[in-house]
Amino acid sequence: DNSVRAFNQRLAHIWNMPQQLLVQRNDTAVHAFMEAEVLDQAAYLERIAALAVSPETYSRDVFTLHSGQVLERRSVPQLHHGTVMGRVYSFRDITQEVQAQANLRLAAKVFDFSPDAIFIADSEHRLLRVNPAGETLLAQSAQPLLGADVTALFSVENTFVLSKQVQAAWLNDG
Repeated sequence: DNSVRAFNQRLAHIWNMPQQLLVQRNDTAVHAFMEAEVLDQAAYLERIAALAVSPETYSRDVFTLHSGQVLERRSVPQLHHGTVMGRVYSFRDITQEVQAQANLRLAAKVFDFSPDAIFIADSEHRLLRVNPAGETLLAQSAQPLLGADVTALFSVENTFVLSKQVQAAWLNDG
């Protein structure tokens, strides 16, 4: 019936609920507050309505608040003798995780589109990745070199070849 049976202080903190709302025990006001805080209210309400239609459904939703926080909501049906009696919602602030993922995507783009050759090796000097500019510098696909000792790329014999390729590339760009 959409009534709130219980909540903890962490929920109140994540949503930044005002103290007056916490003490009045007005479920409609709590729901209205949460709805008003969500950036995409239509999508938020659509997901709530979908759960009402299919109460046995498990769900995971991610939404952004006006404050910029990104929340994950997980919802599972509360069962009593196999019958759905309600829902248990858990909320988690995933703002930092979302930002870290965005930063990783940006770093991957920088790696892929950098005009500079980038070689990534592990602590044992095995080649893990080479960006497209590195493959251009090597004048070959990095695939057969992956896992090889990266110091071999910079041996005396290869250094001469690489320096010629760098010089040629520099002259062509100039």
